Amino acid sequence: NMRKTSYVKDLKIIRDLVESYVGVNISCRSRKREVVYGRAIYYQLARDFTPHPLALIGGEINKDHASVLHGLKTFKNFRQWNEKQLISIYHTISRKLKQNIFFDNSIRTKSDEQKFEFLLHHYITLKQKYQEIKSKLEKIS
Repeated sequence: NMRKTSYVKDLKIIRDLVESYVGVNISCRSRKREVVYGRAIYYQLARDFTPHPLALIGGEINKDHASVLHGLKTFKNFRQWNEKQLISIYHTISRKLKQNIFFDNSIRTKSDEQKFEFLLHHYITLKQKYQEIKSKLEKIS
């Protein structure tokens, strides 16, 4: 299946970059802080730079979609915890990925089905964010 290999290829790029910056294997079975935080950075980058479902993002490092959701929450806490170094690693890799032709032109080289999935994923994400903001506003008023 050609589609599957192009999927994992971009996740592998992200995984390799994260592992080289954090200096740990993020797919090992470990709860050490640096591994958990490395995974959180990987999840956020995969979410930002690929249209893949959480199960596929997690599958690249032997985790399920629930682990990815938890890791994304962990990433959101980095600012609160004042984890400047981790945030800086995220931004550095993010800049590298933006310069990478593979990601910049990714939407242009995708099949119609992949474009649809990509846009659907963004639509669902935006709809969730909208609902969260809406419910927060309802609690305020």
